[in-house]
Amino acid sequence: MLAGFALTYIIVFGAKALFEGVNEDRVFGALMFEALALTYTVGQWWVLRREIERSILWFPASIAGWLMVFVLAGYLGRQGLIVTTTTTGRFLLGLLAGLVLGIAQWLPLRKTFRWASIWILGSVAGWCLLSFAIGKSITNLFEMALMGAIPAILTGVVLVLLQAWSHGQGEAPAA
Repeated sequence: MLAGFALTYIIVFGAKALFEGVNEDRVFGALMFEALALTYTVGQWWVLRREIERSILWFPASIAGWLMVFVLAGYLGRQGLIVTTTTTGRFLLGLLAGLVLGIAQWLPLRKTFRWASIWILGSVAGWCLLSFAIGKSITNLFEMALMGAIPAILTGVVLVLLQAWSHGQGEAPAA
């Protein structure tokens, strides 16, 4: 996530240098979540590229998931159903993001790992826990780091479990 914020600032400063009168808040707001999604997806792919068959499919699966999250969150936000100024609203956004991204990313995982469906649970848990760790708006570097770290840690634990189960080092849960 920190890389996503850095990428966003590079684009903002580049736009300000190239075009007169660029409003950096608008450019930042318009690009921030897309840059975060891109760097998050690349980071996950970097870890998974040697673990899953046809790892290139991670990109369209994740991009489709992120697009769906953006569309649904925007729609639900305009309807007043997700209000990110409350913990409950952030939790619902986390639930939505975790579920949609988890299902989308499960698709390329399912052919490699027998118990890949637990990826969805790890994604939901990570994004929901994030709602309790950050405030109404991200105001400091620590919260920026948490935004990437919490979901990554929980899906990382899931990946370690999937690897252990696929290599016979652990026992998979009963179906």
